[in-house]
Amino acid sequence: MSSNGSIYKCVQTGCILLGLHACLTAVGVVASSYGETSDMAQERRYYNSLEPTTFGPSGRLHAVERVFEEATAELTKFDVHKFLRNRGRKDDEDEENLESVMPGRLTLGIICEDFICVTSIDLLGVRNLYDSTSNDESVSDFYEPLAMSQVQNDFDIRSQSPVFVRLDNSIMATTAGDPIDAQILLKRTEDVGNGLHKMYGTAGSEFLFRLRNVNNSLSTAEIARTLADAAQASTQSVGSKTGRMLVSSALVFGYDCRPRNELRMWRVDPTGQFYSVSASCIGRGAGAVERTLLKRIYQSSEDEKNDTNEDTDYWSELSNDEINTYLRKLSTSEAIDLCCSCLRDVTQILHNSEDLFWKNIQSVIVDRNFSANKMFKTYNGQKLRDLLSSTVS
Repeated sequence: MSSNGSIYKCVQTGCILLGLHACLTAVGVVASSYGETSDMAQERRYYNSLEPTTFGPSGRLHAVERVFEEATAELTKFDVHKFLRNRGRKDDEDEENLESVMPGRLTLGIICEDFICVTSIDLLGVRNLYDSTSNDESVSDFYEPLAMSQVQNDFDIRSQSPVFVRLDNSIMATTAGDPIDAQILLKRTEDVGNGLHKMYGTAGSEFLFRLRNVNNSLSTAEIARTLADAAQASTQSVGSKTGRMLVSSALVFGYDCRPRNELRMWRVDPTGQFYSVSASCIGRGAGAVERTLLKRIYQSSEDEKNDTNEDTDYWSELSNDEINTYLRKLSTSEAIDLCCSCLRDVTQILHNSEDLFWKNIQSVIVDRNFSANKMFKTYNGQKLRDLLSSTVS
């Protein structure tokens, strides 16, 4: 599956894995990775600072590309010093005058035979801003979220804003990217769900959630499209009611009872593009996580198991059917282990402690075989660690 062809496949039939390389190609961001000309670099540097509705001389919306690039940039060990925004900066200006985009959450979701597994890790909670001699306590105490919300009973977390929001008995959503923008998008997602319930006459309290029949549930596609429309409006009008573009992406996932009874997951990007996916990662470092996931699938075949070539283009080597077949064979514990392993491999440059990793990770399972009134189960880091330890033993 070529990277250029995967976008077409995403829109037409729903892709198995949405590679970020394909998304970046679609909005033109990867052009800078292949040695853009000095004129193009100068154009991009200037038009980055303008409104997203302003076209550059080359016909590109550089401000829109910048937002998408910020939401999906790669992780570095000293991420706090990696400045991604370049708003009209002149060559003689100091780098300290640039704005920095702090990493928030990194989230990976996969669809298996009877369930969806979505795992998210708080990058601010595990980030090591100091040198390798810093102790774990100083690192873990560095970040405490400012956006406060009631702690969900299913999560043992530290006064933290919710990671997953429940939109229906069988549908949930999560966001990743810039920490503040991700919370804004998460609240917007919740509002979209409430608005659709009001439209269908199913709005109300938690009591109605318990009484509502699964057959009257919302559609994941409907929620994703509404979110995408709001995101796309921000690229067309500076004064739109949705406000500025958000440096954050969303995953809407769950069990769709209409039009067909099936597990679905949708990815919504800051540009307003949305895709039906069977596996995808959002947030800073998402490209590396998706590559790690594909590498594990690629090496699972007997003939390629010893392949260690880091230059292998896994997006081209693997077909949708191969990826889908691998994912559908996974059990719940295997799927959780796969997600945690991929996230650990990518985020280990930010921390030097397994305890920090498990302290800041959470997961949710949406299973078609669960009770109709609650088709999901949540896990905090300790539960995940115990589950995987018992599986190994």
